[in-house]
Amino acid sequence: MRYIAQSTTHARTWVEAVSKSLKIEKNTAADMYARLCELNNWDLAVQEITRGKPSPTDDMVSKDILEARKLFYADVLMREFGMRESLAEYMIDRVSPSGGRKPQRFSINTDALFDDESEDEVDLHKMFKSLGMGSEADINKAMEEFARKALGESVPDDFSFDNFAERMRISKPLDPGAWYDILMSIGWDLIDESFRSDYVYGEESFVALKDGTEIPVFITSLVRAPYDIDDKMANEVMSRVEAYTLDEFASDDALLFWGQPIVKKIDGKDYAHFGMYCTEGQWHEFLMNKDTSISDVFNQHNEMESIDTPPESLCDENIMLAVAVIKISNHIDQDIPISLSVMVNKSGWNSLLPSERS
Repeated sequence: MRYIAQSTTHARTWVEAVSKSLKIEKNTAADMYARLCELNNWDLAVQEITRGKPSPTDDMVSKDILEARKLFYADVLMREFGMRESLAEYMIDRVSPSGGRKPQRFSINTDALFDDESEDEVDLHKMFKSLGMGSEADINKAMEEFARKALGESVPDDFSFDNFAERMRISKPLDPGAWYDILMSIGWDLIDESFRSDYVYGEESFVALKDGTEIPVFITSLVRAPYDIDDKMANEVMSRVEAYTLDEFASDDALLFWGQPIVKKIDGKDYAHFGMYCTEGQWHEFLMNKDTSISDVFNQHNEMESIDTPPESLCDENIMLAVAVIKISNHIDQDIPISLSVMVNKSGWNSLLPSERS
């Protein structure tokens, strides 16, 4: 069972990614790595890697072995480090010590890392597991069965349920005017004649100016948690936006807004994540508040090491801008008071569902 990494570089990269993501000391992350490899300390782990034969990575083993590995890893994180079950599983899915690719930083709700599981928290993944469904294929099959029962005879014979759950994510109607109005209201310089009222997937909805340079602004109905490199649909959107921008604007500077902002409380302050910006061939997450200019957005990768350790200047006090965007995108008048239900995400970046107060 003991896993021996392909190289000490891979192990050290894992330690680096985990220490930054969990906001813990590197020596603690190193101890965590060693225990996951069934060794007592980091020095022994390095010795094993140097002397031993590398173990097959997760993508090289059978499904049964992979599941056994993940169960063991999660058990170690819970039993020896006091991590709550759902977040232990969430972490291993993103940065397995036996993963074949380079470990990357991920976003996780560090405030709840060692809390007891809440009985009131709805964990859809756990619900699916209790029904014997753990894989994407299992969940897609369940979605298909649900849709067929719900739609009955209205389902066309040739209707494809391939990736049905994924396609549901892009079914929400989009209103480019909502985003245009919000950005205008906070002082962004937008080119009026560039505005397109009809949304076209993969094409800009309007153009903003940054120090006189045209920046195409794209929108999508998808909502993506920060650093979720496994979100295939979001990756496809970013790839398409980047290619289109290079073709049409001879540039790689682009701004992409997700379907709605997601929010997180960090060190007692509220922050709102709105989307991604591309510059110099790299995509970066960005935060916004009512005082954030487009130049501020494009400079964020220079100002903060991680979206989970932002400067206070990017705080969206009382989630003011996030709520304004949620209202306007749901066609709710800004003067109408609303209630917000929170859809909890293990990254700590939560979605908000609005409803008008009666």
